[in-house]
Amino acid sequence: MLTKTTVSGREDVQIAEVSVTVEVLVGSKALELLSDNLFLEKWDSLYHTCPWATIYQSKEFVINWYRVYHEKNTPILVRAACGAELVGLLPLCKKEADLILGIGEYHVWISKVWNGNSFIEKALLEIWKEFPGANFQFRFLPGAAPLKWLARPQWKKRCVLLTYAQPLLALDKTYISQELRKKNRREKINRLKRLGDLQFVHVEDKETFSNIFDDIAAQYDFRKGAMYNKSRFFSSPLAKQFLLALFDAGLVHVTILKVNDAIIASNVGTIGKPWVHLCGMNTHSPPYSKYSPGILHFLMLCRFLAEEGFKTFDLTPGGDSYKNLLANKQAVAYELRIAGSTKYYLQSVVTMKVDEQLSNESSILNRLVRAGILPAFPRNDKQKAFRNLLVYLERLQNAKRKGPGPLFRELVPSTGKNKRYTIYKVNAHAVGNNRASVQKDNLHDLLNYKPTGRDLTKYEFLSDAMRKLENGSHVYTISDNHSLIFCIWAINQSNSMAPSIAYSAIPPQSDSIILYDSYCQYQLKDQIESFIEATVVRMLSECLISSIYFAADTRDRILNERVKKADFVQIVGKNEIPRKD
Repeated sequence: MLTKTTVSGREDVQIAEVSVTVEVLVGSKALELLSDNLFLEKWDSLYHTCPWATIYQSKEFVINWYRVYHEKNTPILVRAACGAELVGLLPLCKKEADLILGIGEYHVWISKVWNGNSFIEKALLEIWKEFPGANFQFRFLPGAAPLKWLARPQWKKRCVLLTYAQPLLALDKTYISQELRKKNRREKINRLKRLGDLQFVHVEDKETFSNIFDDIAAQYDFRKGAMYNKSRFFSSPLAKQFLLALFDAGLVHVTILKVNDAIIASNVGTIGKPWVHLCGMNTHSPPYSKYSPGILHFLMLCRFLAEEGFKTFDLTPGGDSYKNLLANKQAVAYELRIAGSTKYYLQSVVTMKVDEQLSNESSILNRLVRAGILPAFPRNDKQKAFRNLLVYLERLQNAKRKGPGPLFRELVPSTGKNKRYTIYKVNAHAVGNNRASVQKDNLHDLLNYKPTGRDLTKYEFLSDAMRKLENGSHVYTISDNHSLIFCIWAINQSNSMAPSIAYSAIPPQSDSIILYDSYCQYQLKDQIESFIEATVVRMLSECLISSIYFAADTRDRILNERVKKADFVQIVGKNEIPRKD
């Protein structure tokens, strides 16, 4: 769609009247324009002269995004021309029926300084002609973006602006070296070195990046699934394709921290001007959490970036505590919602008001928290509360599919005071030669968990798994056709985090191993003793173990019946602990 508008000198820079043509290109028309070399040259020139542009408005980033995601998200490209000169560009996508979003980490239009406000106004009006009633979300909007237009009456009743802190790390090599020399960090580095060969590696070739991609993506999705009930790469193979395309384009910076061959932390950041943005992936391996590999890797990375000539590491807006721990500067970013419907506007206003209440220490909500009338409700807990509600509804749905009994037990949880365990001792000499494929601490297998009935939801399962791995437990898994069929947890009895479920029945021995909290697909429970046997065979092949014990939930009738039939176990006692479920 083509529209002409006259722009007078009402902006920051006084100019003579000019005629600006605004065009909205959707779908295939937007993609076709990406093959126009003259247009791409003009785009590149506009990008490099726009003061508030980020790497996410560069032609290299946008072209790769559209090419990978265009079938899933409809491309929308708005351009403004003054004669033959490109003076404005806005890359967007349409993800849902009435929601239009920016792409990348920072969503903003690029333009000449003189039409920074007028261009976005006209662009929005023209898009509404194509998509009546559409809503817009720019998350996050750079702090330098022109926003004077929001004060005009016609936009005040449509727009909601949320403010976020944008933590930054100025890349000063002296400062970063001092951070790494702090006592607790030196101690953790030395402890990692005692485990093996500690290496910080800059990945510069695509083959290496491709080879390690799935492992670091599993670390990323495991943490996101455990903390936020989300997965980026597990649920979308396009995400991997996109990052590999950005690597080819030279837009990502990839580093890993290794102990021997094990990747214990990684970062895939987006490169933009003299900045690196924390946007692709940042991960760490849960079993190594006590060494803080993520923080150590960040600091080593920042020292390396400073040596390479980068000026700023953008930690990006968000509620993660480690960002504020690392940041030595703060900027401002925004979330801008523009309503095409009354419903979306009201939803946005409510979100803003709740956000303001949680951010204001003197607000009524926070006063009630301090008085003990309400539980602690940090800023991000509004998201956590919503996730927990979705988890509960998912549990009810799973139980409903199993019948009235499981549904009743879910709605009316047990009120018993204690949880009972039957303790078995494994006779290592009696195990067979079961060679089933058992994996240890395999995050891919854990991500393949699929709940049914009264099983934990995936969010609950991954959250529990992350806690156990961070506390020193190991997990042994068996999967088939991208589905987890069995897992069991193991921890050394001497570990201070070992569960108390078996203490009264197990003599204290520093190298005794406790197996606990097993999971098995319901239809395969008649094979569970075989799975446990295969796990023991795998454990015995790893190291010398004096004793292995298995704690089974006494309520699990099928589990106990199958284990009792096995030749390699014997009951040594029972125990009760306070019920937590």
